[in-house]
Amino acid sequence: MRFYFLIAFVFVLVLAAVFACGSNGGGNSGGGSSDDDDTSPSDDDSSPTDDDTASGWQQMTSQTTSDLHGLWGAAANDVYAVGSAGTILHYDGAAWSVMTTGENTTLWAIWGLAATVIFAVGEDNATAAPVVLYYDGASWNTVDTGLASPAPLNGVWASSATDIYASCNGGNSGNGGGLYHYDGAAWSMLSVTDESTSQSVWGLSATDVFVGGSGPVGSGVWRFDGATWTNPLNGLANYLQAIWGASTNDVFAVGGADQIEHWDGASWTAMTAGGTGAFNGIWGSGPNDVYAVGSGPFIMHYDGSTWTTVDNPEHGADANLSAVWGSSADDIFAAGDGGMILHYSGN
Repeated sequence: MRFYFLIAFVFVLVLAAVFACGSNGGGNSGGGSSDDDDTSPSDDDSSPTDDDTASGWQQMTSQTTSDLHGLWGAAANDVYAVGSAGTILHYDGAAWSVMTTGENTTLWAIWGLAATVIFAVGEDNATAAPVVLYYDGASWNTVDTGLASPAPLNGVWASSATDIYASCNGGNSGNGGGLYHYDGAAWSMLSVTDESTSQSVWGLSATDVFVGGSGPVGSGVWRFDGATWTNPLNGLANYLQAIWGASTNDVFAVGGADQIEHWDGASWTAMTAGGTGAFNGIWGSGPNDVYAVGSGPFIMHYDGSTWTTVDNPEHGADANLSAVWGSSADDIFAAGDGGMILHYSGN
């Protein structure tokens, strides 16, 4: 009897040991080596809100509700966004933060030559006086342009610190607008045509500059070759809001009413895009990887042959998009109304 009792007792101890091993083994959610370990490359449960591993375009925390109009960056961890209420945001590769805000200005565009040479342009909300801000890597400072007011500035591009262009469409100021230039000594208004205004400006070099605007024969594009301004595209019904190119014979200009124009080095031709509204911004990592954003909102992609609408249900946003910029094909930002910033990480 005692022998059988001893056998039963040993059997119970063995079952208890097996049960204990099973409850503390592969299901461990602590510091062990289970499938739920946060060091596992397949684990996405611990991903932050602004997750570069997520698919599609993802909404980021921008720290503002102000409308955003311009984007530019010196690197993937050094990106800027500008907008209404004097808002300037900075992204350090981890999070967006507010650099300045609360000013009685609207900033429409931003462009830089390096991390320590950045320009933002806009207008004074009360007087429509031109606003030019300069960032030296440490602080933003107002530039005294000496330009007559009103002259709201809505675009900026530079080939160097002594060759800066700012576009002006006149806005609601009553001023006809124009194109302004800084030569290292002073700002001045350029006489591109007798009746020109400008909405956008972009270039490849000091001798290859493109300006979207309006003249005596309608909206179009002016081009500067370092000596002479020409008007190879005109007669359009809508302003061209933004310009970007991969090379001197591969330039895109976008604007209202689903408008995309392409320059092949000899002539401009209209492209069929199939967008749902007005285009506001364009940027590409190369000739076969171009993005355009607009009101609607929508994001479209060009692969070198066809424009298609990007399938981006993840962000769930209904804010109009005004600008797009990226550091590479898998690091792209889009910004728009209400402080909306979207990010695409190539997934």
